[in-house]
Amino acid sequence: MPKDRVRLLRENETIPASMDAGFELLGKLDREWIWVLESGGGIKGVLVASNFHGIAFLWRLKVLPGVAETGVVRLLERFRSDCLKRGVEGYLTLLDLATPTGKRLKAIVERCGGKDHGAVNLLASPLPRKRCR
Repeated sequence: MPKDRVRLLRENETIPASMDAGFELLGKLDREWIWVLESGGGIKGVLVASNFHGIAFLWRLKVLPGVAETGVVRLLERFRSDCLKRGVEGYLTLLDLATPTGKRLKAIVERCGGKDHGAVNLLASPLPRKRCR
């Protein structure tokens, strides 16, 4: 049985629809900032981030139901390790505290020295072709 591993998203590979990421709808994926948990020949988890003026912005972290909690830890550890190698020393993330994953990630971030800066609303849109009034 092949071992689970975390790697970067490969060229011509997409984030499975089961990950509910949606990043391919508006943008172009930067595979150097997308880590996947591969298990049993398929992608079972994803961490989507981007370089944001020298810090990492963690956009999405998800593992499929039935994946051990160590899957999330392995994704986060590879993300941390790769970011430090790239000279990135901090990160930002948005959390949905109404979800179990959001609550768990908040606890992890706070244990690592992160602070909650209050509620925000995240909006996304394609750029309008004409000026908005």
